Amino acid sequence: MSNFLLGLFIVLTFVFFFIAVFLGSQHLKKFYHMQDFIESSNSLVSWYYPGPKTGKGGMRNIVLHGKEPFSILVGFRLEIPLLGFSGFDHVGFASSNSNGLIVISQYLGRRPYWCQYMANTDLCNNPVTVTSTEEDQRLIPTNVYPPHWYQKHLGFYG
Repeated sequence: MSNFLLGLFIVLTFVFFFIAVFLGSQHLKKFYHMQDFIESSNSLVSWYYPGPKTGKGGMRNIVLHGKEPFSILVGFRLEIPLLGFSGFDHVGFASSNSNGLIVISQYLGRRPYWCQYMANTDLCNNPVTVTSTEEDQRLIPTNVYPPHWYQKHLGFYG
């Protein structure tokens, strides 16, 4: 009986390993398609977060201004050096009010990185600017993106 269970365990381990490899490769393929699309469009708005001046970072308002209403995919530049991958990873969606204003409360961690927003508007006709000033921190956010537990407690990815 114990040999049967050991054999079953080995077989299931291999099956689950290959399923994980397959799903991981499909996920990376999604990132590559998204990166190809972004590079061929004129809809990416980027904002560089230099890291906190003091402390560990935390939740902070990021404000996007346009001349007219628009929507965005909220994301960041994901870099996986081990795989040689760098691309856009979206984590949410937001729409502006009628004045073309979006206020996002997003976790900004200990390290610098690029916040990226894929807009559904022509940036030549409706330029979108990004700010995160002390005045912006008094605004009420329309979308909130809290940290994952590993970002907040372990410091990974942010």
